[in-house]
Amino acid sequence: MSEPHSSPQPRIPENTPLSGKIGETDGANAAYKHTGNPEVTNHAASAAHASIATDCATQPNTNHSDNPAPAEPISPETYRQELLDTFALSPLAIEHVALSEALGRICAQDIYARFPVPPFTNSAMDGYAVCSEQFRGGGPWDCQVDGDRAAGSIGSDHLESTDGASGSEESNDSDGSPNPNCPNTGSIPTPAPDTGYSAVELHPSTESSAKGNSPIRVCRIMTGAVLPEWADAVVKVEDTNAPSGPSQAPQQVRIFAPPHAGLNVRRRGESIEIGQLVIPCGQQLNAQRLSALASVGYADVPVRRRPRIAVIATGDELCAPGQELGLGQIPDSNSVQLAGLIRELGGEPLCQRVGDNPNELAEALSIDADLIITSGGVSMGAFDPIKHHGLRHGWQFRKVTMQPGKPQGYGWAGTSGRTPVVCLPGNPVSVLVSFCLFVRPIIDALFARMPTAMDSDSGCQYARAEIGWRSPAGRRQFVPVQLRYSNGIATICPSHVGGSGSHLVTGLAGADALAVVPEECCTVNPGDELRILRISPL
Repeated sequence: MSEPHSSPQPRIPENTPLSGKIGETDGANAAYKHTGNPEVTNHAASAAHASIATDCATQPNTNHSDNPAPAEPISPETYRQELLDTFALSPLAIEHVALSEALGRICAQDIYARFPVPPFTNSAMDGYAVCSEQFRGGGPWDCQVDGDRAAGSIGSDHLESTDGASGSEESNDSDGSPNPNCPNTGSIPTPAPDTGYSAVELHPSTESSAKGNSPIRVCRIMTGAVLPEWADAVVKVEDTNAPSGPSQAPQQVRIFAPPHAGLNVRRRGESIEIGQLVIPCGQQLNAQRLSALASVGYADVPVRRRPRIAVIATGDELCAPGQELGLGQIPDSNSVQLAGLIRELGGEPLCQRVGDNPNELAEALSIDADLIITSGGVSMGAFDPIKHHGLRHGWQFRKVTMQPGKPQGYGWAGTSGRTPVVCLPGNPVSVLVSFCLFVRPIIDALFARMPTAMDSDSGCQYARAEIGWRSPAGRRQFVPVQLRYSNGIATICPSHVGGSGSHLVTGLAGADALAVVPEECCTVNPGDELRILRISPL
């Protein structure tokens, strides 16, 4: 569980718009800016405070009786910043895990390369290592094969460099061991420069071969094998008369294509050098990033502890997925959706389902977790347990100018009474939209993670509407859409014929993103350009 702390809280810029290009104006964006302390008491809560003053006095950050109730609904940006400011979450603890266990985890430190990639200059092809200066005039060239190198072994190599070394790799190549002077943080050692290929003076024997007095001498080499020190190019086997596939090295080979320095050669460190940044702090580790960490010398990685996130779905009408439905019952799809979204972000979901019973809800809220998410019971219903419990304990409820997801709320609970609680509406599309806008930034704060694409102007995307639809005046609309590309142009189409209706859960199956229609726009026309928010962060 994370406690409030005094260090700076990761914040999303207050003037970052969530709306798309269509209908945006400077004046509209200015109206979304957070201009002071959040207003945190609505009319219903104010009426309840008089009878529950004792209860509220024991709750953290809930004594706001001096603040006026909000006169109007608030923008999504204002509500999101209110949550972040109120909770002021500390980043979770750091732990080290093996790469094999780190998929989906959040990197907790900047990671720098211990090895160069590749760690030595090597062949990019199966073929013959050569010194390109020996190939003069017109071909083909008949060559004597004086060595054989496979990946992982220098093998036999009878050609000599100018210093008399036999079969050695370039002197400035890494020996493959980690650099002990390259920590994850702090100063980074400067590696010795790799100038490319050794400048080798030809021996008299090879000088005469260039004049045609004796055969050019080459070394058979396999892909990934260390390039001989005297060589600067590799002629692929297809450009020779040698057989491909498993075979003994021939004594002689005819080369048909003239080589040049650097041909089919992978230089040491050409991908990344020792000390270069590989994975930045806050990045989620996928299979490709774990592979990169292994390639630069790591067996484990520092990550943030997985947050324990409780999911409490409320409602007497809910039953377990797959269960036979009685009259008036529906499957609990919200718990499944929220658990999946939490896992995608690197968290550990703890799911519960409770009926419309305040005592049952109070028991479920007494859980050891870093964050609690509830679904349902935040609107105007007579049997909404979340609002009944919240108003008695100083929780705050808001109306946000968005569709779907207008009713929202938050408070504190848990075993210590200091676990943040985010109250989402009960309809599945509202749950998805609210999670993306309000819960994801809170989880990002727990991970001390860089803002997700939806929270960054540099990461936002735009697409053109394939069809038109209506949008409610005065509320920002978030429509689940299918994202398609044709000739490099992104287009979107609502994933359900019903558009953004909060109950249209089956339409989410085909949704890749949320299309954002700004408040001042009542009609989307085919061809209009809208901002889109990717649903999955991966």
